[in-house]
Amino acid sequence: MEKFEYKVLSVKKGTFTSGEKYAKQIETELNALGVEGWELIEITGNVTLEGFIVQIFKRKLNEG
Repeated sequence: MEKFEYKVLSVKKGTFTSGEKYAKQIETELNALGVEGWELIEITGNVTLEGFIVQIFKRKLNEG
């Protein structure tokens, strides 16, 4: 049976600038996590605290 670990990141809304610069900044961060094996599985704007965007990632655990 496959096993996974999870990572939850929360970012305060308004932390990033808008437009193309924002998109590139997020893309760079997501690609860095992807290289580490993390897969973004959920993004939501209101899970724990009002005004935060929550990103949930998972990756397969290495057996052995």
